[in-house]
Amino acid sequence: MDRARGRLAIARCLLRLGRASVAWVDLRAAASMSTDEALQLDVAALWIEAKRPVEALECLASLQKAHPSARGFALQARGLGMAGRIPEAERAAAVAVELEPGNVRHQELLERLQSLLPDKSSR
Repeated sequence: MDRARGRLAIARCLLRLGRASVAWVDLRAAASMSTDEALQLDVAALWIEAKRPVEALECLASLQKAHPSARGFALQARGLGMAGRIPEAERAAAVAVELEPGNVRHQELLERLQSLLPDKSSR
């Protein structure tokens, strides 16, 4: 796992330097080196930071089925939102809030996504 964390750190640095096109190599390597849940969530978060929601959602798909978590649902909501899938993103954010009701970041994410949905009373 140390090698996977090292590749993740390299990817993080490359993203911060604006080298997203190079960082994806290290992100893929980190994801393939370990099945650690926390590391996989970190990889998904960096995919989102790199503006690559499809890769983030791929990373989260099996992880969320096996080990659902509030952070995972929040990341899924962000990825879905970036991909323009707002209703699905809103549902994922709602689950994150349900799992961690005191988490203000999850609540803000849900509110932001709900503001993008058409008003339900006008249907």
